[in-house]
Amino acid sequence: PVSMAHLSELTVIDLSNQQLKGSIPAQGFVQWSNLSELYLDENQLTSIFSAKDDEYWPSLQLLMARKNLLNETIPSSISNWKNLRMLDLSTNDKLKGPILEYGLPHWSAIESIDIAQSGFTGTIPDSELRFLTTLSASGTQLSGSLTETLAAATNLEILTVGLGLSD
Repeated sequence: PVSMAHLSELTVIDLSNQQLKGSIPAQGFVQWSNLSELYLDENQLTSIFSAKDDEYWPSLQLLMARKNLLNETIPSSISNWKNLRMLDLSTNDKLKGPILEYGLPHWSAIESIDIAQSGFTGTIPDSELRFLTTLSASGTQLSGSLTETLAAATNLEILTVGLGLSD
């Protein structure tokens, strides 16, 4: 409910496996400035990025929203999540947009990205990926070459890419 917006001191929200449907109200998300971990896995959500405010979730470190019905374009404002460490939006085949181009140049603490089986497009940009251990992007519409920066990610342990990447 929209009344959750008043819980502005929340740092962790776990709504996984709750059979939630529809979208998360933007009014609540914008006010959760202390939110560091958000778990929305395995629901039937269609939209979680409806907030138009570029400042929502400034403390976010972890977003897990795999296996939903997300059908939206990722906003460029995700570049503001400077503390993001883990992102899992896998198995949301109607999610669109150049997520890695928006995020990677700004997510200096990122450790794990799983966007497999999604509708994401774009390329893997050159970025400093000191902490990246996992990048899973199989079944996406990414294009282009694997970057030299990605090859220089010394902590990278798991890299899965699939159809769509050339070279």
